[in-house]
This record gives sequence, structure tokens and C-alpha cells, in this order.
Amino acid sequence: MTEFSNLSIEQLLDPKGFDCSCGKHHSCELKIFKSGSGVINTVPEVVKKLGSKKPMLVCDANTHKAAGEKVEALLKEAGIDYQLYIIPRERWSRTSGRSEA
Repeated sequence: MTEFSNLSIEQLLDPKGFDCSCGKHHSCELKIFKSGSGVINTVPEVVKKLGSKKPMLVCDANTHKAAGEKVEALLKEAGIDYQLYIIPRERWSRTSGRSEA
């Protein structure tokens, strides 16, 4: 059995799963994982690979500014229709346990 914290990302995402030191067998249903510089540019390719007809982008305002605007531009450029939902700050604060100052 393997200690969860000692696994590589590849081992954690292996579709066959792994036997954990907690005594259970864990597996991940994540279909695609990409990491690295410039990987955001592969979003349209991944959306098409997954067969998504109208993906939904969900983010808060900060994430939208940091990456969401770029994802929107990439999807538009690729001719992929999408739905955008920006989580309102007051809702984010309630659901995340943070309090507004």
C-alpha cells in the first residue's frame, strides 16, 4: 500500500487507481490532465476531444481576469460556443467560508 502524499501526479491520475495506506483502493475519473507552460492554449483541442458541444466556464472574477478572458478568446477563435458563469463575490464568500470585511 502506498502513502497518498508520496504518489506522483501520474500515479494519482492513473485510471487503474492505487491501493492506499488507508486500506482503500482509489481511482480518478479525470479524462485529461495537462500541466506546463502555455497549456491554456490547448483548451479548444481538449474541449473538442471530450466532445463537448457547449462547455461552461465557471470562475470567480479574479480567475476570469487571470485566465478566463484568455480561455474565452481561444474558444471564440476556435468557433466553440460556451457559457460563462462568474461566481458573485458575495456567494463565493458564503460558500468558501470567508467573511467579507
